[in-house]
Formats: sequence, C-alpha cells, structure tokens
Amino acid sequence: MGGFAFVGVLLTPENTSKFVSAFYPALGAAIGAVVGFSMIYLVMLLVAPYKQRNEARGMVTRCRQDMKRLTEKRLSISLPESRYDYLDNQWIRLQVQNPTTIPIPECYGKLISYRLASHEVKEDGIVKEVAVSPEAGSRTSAQFGELPLQRHMFPWSPIDLPEISVTIPGHNGYEFLYIAAKRKGQTCFYTPTDMGLKYPNHDLGNFEVQFEIGSSSEAFKPTRVKLTFSAGADLEAKAFESLLE
Repeated sequence: MGGFAFVGVLLTPENTSKFVSAFYPALGAAIGAVVGFSMIYLVMLLVAPYKQRNEARGMVTRCRQDMKRLTEKRLSISLPESRYDYLDNQWIRLQVQNPTTIPIPECYGKLISYRLASHEVKEDGIVKEVAVSPEAGSRTSAQFGELPLQRHMFPWSPIDLPEISVTIPGHNGYEFLYIAAKRKGQTCFYTPTDMGLKYPNHDLGNFEVQFEIGSSSEAFKPTRVKLTFSAGADLEAKAFESLLE
C-alpha cells in the first residue's frame, strides 16, 4: 500500500492544485489497499482447502486414537494402601482397573516368581539386611518359610473360598487382587489362595513378587508387574513397578 502511494506521488503532475497533489497519493494508497487485500484473499482462498484437509485428517486421527483408547482391551495396575478387614487383619493388594468401555471377563492374577530378596540378621546387637541370591530366596525351607509355586493364582477377595477369576466392568471399573495377609496378633504372614490362607512365612525381610495379570478369555497382552514388600511387624510395600517386555 505504501508503494502504491509513492507511485502516486511520482505520477502527480507538476504545478497542480493542492487537491490534485493529495489525490494522486491517496488514489495510489487506495489501489494498493485493494490489490493487497485481494492478494491476501486469493492466497487464503488457495490455502483454505489444504488447511481444511489437514484439520480434517487431524480430527480423524484424534477420533481413531480416542476409539482405540476406549475399546482396545488392556488392564492398568496400581498399588493402593493396605486394607484392614473387620478382624483388623492386614492385606496387601493390587488395584486392577479397566480403562476401556468394554467389560473384560475372566481376569486372573498369576504368579511369575516369588522370592526372599533380602534377610535381616542380628550381629553384635545390630540388625543388618543381607541380600539373598535368587536361587536360595526362591526355595521352600524352614529358614525362608513357605513360598507358593510358580503360576499360583491370587484371589479377588479377602473372604474364604474367593474367586480366582472375575469380570472387571468397563468405564474405569476395577477389582482388587489380594497378595498377602497378616493376621492380627500373629508374627507370620500368609499368601491367599482360592481355598483361604496358605504358605505361612515367619521371615523378616524383603520379598519380591512378580505377577502376570490378564484375561483367560480375551486376546490381549497381559500386564506384568513386580512388587517388593517387607514382612516385619506389619506388611509394608517397598517398591512397585511395571515389567516391560
């Protein structure tokens, strides 16, 4: 627009009136404005279909991602606080959540490995924590207590004779998988089974447990996690992490 006004000044006749002298630059500026806005409009007109196409593609991609997130079956695992039942027994458990909109039936929690990772010993009046080798910590013995076998199935309830499979509803529905129990007034802890409590263990130390949690009737990749807990005066979760394959 400024360029057209300058051209108008150059084209202004000499020795003319003030009105004519002002008219030529103003006319040039007006022509420049019309040409400039026309060019901008033309560029926007040419670009608009491509912009709309890209926005539409982005919207379709986001919709597909949302649909996949809501319908692709999977389970999300987290570690909540310990639970105390009406008898004041303490339970360590995992929260298994279904973030999709579709219920997932026949969900299970299966043992991959269960071992004593470290053991407390008392030397010269000082309690020390000593690491235990994977081979020794996985054995059943009087020293290390009783550990369940690989593929042990954990229950979905703290009551007697609980289920070892359950349907987890959609829309962020969840259930709790029960891992270990410590009865009030007893020094040992137990591993729950579908027949109640079993595998008493009096050991003081850190136990490392790895789980596979999935569905026996739905075809999706199970989730694997590792939990480390101590079995002292109380059951205490020390670490929790997902296992990536």
